[in-house]
Amino acid sequence: MSTKLQNGIYYKDDHKIGNSFGILFLKFSQKSDVDTIGKKLASIWFKIKNLEKGVIEEIDTNPRNRSSGNLTALIGYNSSIFSFNGVKKKRPSTFEEKWNFIPSVKGESMPIMNGSKIHYSTNSHEDSLITDHVVIQLIADTEFYTNRALVEIWKSLCQHNQKAERDSDITLTRYYTGFHSPTGRNLIGFHDGVSNLKSIERYDNIAITRVNNSDDSWVVNGTYLGFIRIIFDLHRWEKLSRERQEIIIGRDKKTGCPLIGVTKEGKPIKDRMCPVLGTFEIIEKGNERFREHAIYKTQNLPVGVSARLLENSHIGLTNPIMSINGKSSANFKIFRQGFQFIEFPSVDQGFYVGLNFISFQNTMEKLFNVLTYSNTNTRPQIANRNPEFSFHDFFQVQAAGSFLVPPSNNNESFPGSCIFGIK
Repeated sequence: MSTKLQNGIYYKDDHKIGNSFGILFLKFSQKSDVDTIGKKLASIWFKIKNLEKGVIEEIDTNPRNRSSGNLTALIGYNSSIFSFNGVKKKRPSTFEEKWNFIPSVKGESMPIMNGSKIHYSTNSHEDSLITDHVVIQLIADTEFYTNRALVEIWKSLCQHNQKAERDSDITLTRYYTGFHSPTGRNLIGFHDGVSNLKSIERYDNIAITRVNNSDDSWVVNGTYLGFIRIIFDLHRWEKLSRERQEIIIGRDKKTGCPLIGVTKEGKPIKDRMCPVLGTFEIIEKGNERFREHAIYKTQNLPVGVSARLLENSHIGLTNPIMSINGKSSANFKIFRQGFQFIEFPSVDQGFYVGLNFISFQNTMEKLFNVLTYSNTNTRPQIANRNPEFSFHDFFQVQAAGSFLVPPSNNNESFPGSCIFGIK
């Protein structure tokens, strides 16, 4: 039996990620039988695999005219899938209930998890993604190919629901889209993803390589996906000075170099050696050693310069590089893929920008460690320090979910088919 990580996780340097992102969520009637669910997912996956080769089932296109747009697809499962009667696999021991996000309540701003200062938007969908059962991620060169895959999946669902009893309906609950930045910068002008995992670290932090018991052996070489749809308050952000923005992020806006301190007058200071001679930005070759921020407490800074505020910066909170309360920094290592978006909900609200945050890790605990790193229990020394310098004050969450992404298995019709007893 040969298993490996599914496609759609671009952790290898030679795998160029597509510009277009789509992610859809499916929900099954609780009265659906697992055999029906499995067969329907097998049918959908067969369509997707054909689309990855540029093949549309109902159109016998000549091979010369087929185009896939480098589409990749990935399928994952919410822990709720294991609540159906008749499933053939138990929920993995590392996918405990505590690694689910708190369900959102429409109209209420509430934390996405215990101990986190990140809150849902009052416009978030009720229950967020907690009650959905399946996630399918789509990435391709352009949005035509991701949207074509969505349409083909929708057609398959319509055919199923027309034939099925009402109690076994499948609902496409939502579809989110995004785009990849070709410049290495996000829409607020800062470099993004600079301190993502180094290539050599990625596989070991993404893939589930060990399990606690033999019942969980089927998830080896799989991973866990965390999805957070974030909306950003661009209007408030643009009222800040550039220097204040830089301190909140922890990077120089022009070069992307991490800051090393802030003067008494509030001026951000970067390492004068960054970027290296002959380069202009942190993403250029030769600047690799500057991509991680400094260990703030161990720096030898000039008189009148302090790194205290940077401990509460965005990169300081999301990328700890020392042990924290006995936890190694390895317990905070996740691999991120981000896709930005713009929405225009109404004339009154105007448009807002946002990020589809996708992380892959071999245990959801790592992501939760990152998202709760700044809470009072973990970091009492900075928990309530100067709240105006907290990046999370500028964004809210539309939706959040945790999903098991089983390995791709040559002996299965689709990843995770063993859950339903389907070969």
